[in-house]
Amino acid sequence: MKFFSLVLCRVPGRAGPHPDVLGVAHELSSFSIFQRGTVKEWSLFISKTLVENSSKGVRQSVNEKEGVCHVYVRGDGIGAVAITDLEYPARSAFVCIMELVNSSGKHALDLDEMLRRYQDPAAGDKVQAVMKQVDDTKLIMHKNIDTVLQNHQSLDQLVDSTDQLSRQSKLFYKKAKETNRCCSIM
Repeated sequence: MKFFSLVLCRVPGRAGPHPDVLGVAHELSSFSIFQRGTVKEWSLFISKTLVENSSKGVRQSVNEKEGVCHVYVRGDGIGAVAITDLEYPARSAFVCIMELVNSSGKHALDLDEMLRRYQDPAAGDKVQAVMKQVDDTKLIMHKNIDTVLQNHQSLDQLVDSTDQLSRQSKLFYKKAKETNRCCSIM
């Protein structure tokens, strides 16, 4: 799961033709050095295009080749785009976008730090972290149930063996008693 780019934009009113980029962060270590410049330009272009053409107040995800572009534009024209790979959870991307958009006017933002923090979806999104813990617990519980079922099968086999041994010992006792009757000395 990779989080490639995080872009913060402002859509101007009727005065400006294109959105203004307020901040950008990239994590492109998975691309070759020769591709990184092109990927940066592409991410800025697609981010501006998505912010410009998105409805305000609506979360959208757009699949683009081997990645997904998640976009949200607030009612006042502040928007953000998160570009991730196909495996990255959309919920975590939108949590990052909402945090970025909601704190954009309040204080200086460190987009690089935010991008680093959200590289691990569970680290940035508390619900995602809880979901991961639940999934881990479910795996452990499935293993425990399998172990209990195996133990139950072993107990059933042991009970069957015990019943069979009990029947054989009763039969042996009867045969021994019959044998002892005919051979007893008086």
